[in-house]
Amino acid sequence: MAGNRVIGREGSIPWKIPGEQKLFKRITLGHPLIMGRKTHEDIGRPLPDRLNIVISRRPDYRPPGCLKADSLEDALSLCPLEETEVFIIGGGGLFRESMPIADRIYLTVLPLTAPGDTFFPEIPAGFVLASSEHFAGPHPYTFDIYDRTRIGKKSAADGKETPMAHSTESHGWTPDRPMSLHAKLKEDLKLAMKTRNDALKNTVRQIMSEFFKLTVPVVLEDGKKSTRPKKAEEITNDDIIGIIQGLIKSEHIVLEARKETASDYLRILEAYLPRQASAEEITVWIQANIDFGQFKNKMQAMGTIMKHFGKTADGKLVNQILKDWV
Repeated sequence: MAGNRVIGREGSIPWKIPGEQKLFKRITLGHPLIMGRKTHEDIGRPLPDRLNIVISRRPDYRPPGCLKADSLEDALSLCPLEETEVFIIGGGGLFRESMPIADRIYLTVLPLTAPGDTFFPEIPAGFVLASSEHFAGPHPYTFDIYDRTRIGKKSAADGKETPMAHSTESHGWTPDRPMSLHAKLKEDLKLAMKTRNDALKNTVRQIMSEFFKLTVPVVLEDGKKSTRPKKAEEITNDDIIGIIQGLIKSEHIVLEARKETASDYLRILEAYLPRQASAEEITVWIQANIDFGQFKNKMQAMGTIMKHFGKTADGKLVNQILKDWV
């Protein structure tokens, strides 16, 4: 960043300092990089030994050697769960969008005024200068590290403890919400990043990491049948509910092996499931809507019942109700 906060001009960085580039490589090597389309195209290639994630709203954009995401939340969900640092590397709009959820800022400051059209945002309140190192030479610069003061933890700068804050925002989803389950997960991921809620962040990312398994059938040019991953807009509430139900089943197996009955992970997963229909509710609906005279046997009505209730009805429960029907 120049002294006047310029970081770009006409889609490119207005300077090239070898020492600064080596420092960038050393810090980011082995970690995911998230960038906008223009930043990626200015670099011209995927940066080696790092997961490159490019954000673009163009549905047909497929940067070679990179993962493509539709939003910052989507990009974060693509990062490995065990990752300790994820780097946002530009451009200016992405810097501004990610600032509320950033934990640390690595900032190179050049002692010059440069012409440009892209600027680094002001560092918000809550960050403290943790370290500053000056590099001399033909192109001197200062390398600053800002850390966000952690809630309930000591900052690296002064060792003082920040009071614990209480968040009144809530996570979870119900079918009567005005937004889809997919949109709510994205919203909650951003909430988790802002509030430093690692349990919520990791759970939402685990759910979203399963989306690649959702596919739709396609016919190739040679007439062969195949599948492709669903696009974001094609993913339904029922798709995601099915994923969550599978994760809950797996967690119950883990808990049973540990001789435990509950976990934060399980509690968060269950918050995204709609309330399950009771046996009484299913029975009342069957009485009002099913004419068993149309079926050879009562079990054939199960498809109609499950189509109505969707993921809110337990198939085993419906099966038992039909078996016991008099």
